Amino acid sequence: MYCLLPAVCPPGKYKDSVGADECRDCPEHSAAAHAGASECRCDTGYFRAPKDPRGMPCTRPPSKPQNITVNFVDQSTVILAWQPPLNEGGRTDTLYRVVCDACGSHVSYYPPQMADVSHWRALPLYLHQFHIMNCIQYIFI
Repeated sequence: MYCLLPAVCPPGKYKDSVGADECRDCPEHSAAAHAGASECRCDTGYFRAPKDPRGMPCTRPPSKPQNITVNFVDQSTVILAWQPPLNEGGRTDTLYRVVCDACGSHVSYYPPQMADVSHWRALPLYLHQFHIMNCIQYIFI
């Protein structure tokens, strides 16, 4: 009796389960340097979120949003508006967050690119931050 062993995938291909499944090409921005890979490692500067499947292309953090504007409504309320980043990093889960230590929970978002911040104090004693993120990382602006 002969037993056929499953073929080992060559470099540049992977198989995420044991068995007779076909070897697959590595997803975009990833590589399998050695034969027999069960997944492809992301290229430098690219990542997968923890819940991304092994067959999903590797992605990057988004670039900075464009044309950020601040409009003062009154002494304690501002409206921030912006355009999406030039590069979403290859993902569709880009989120924005405004941090205002003095404002508490007084930040309202109007998707996708506008925020109304009340209890704003334009004094240098208060920290105001603007974050853009996706499932893999975020950046400060």
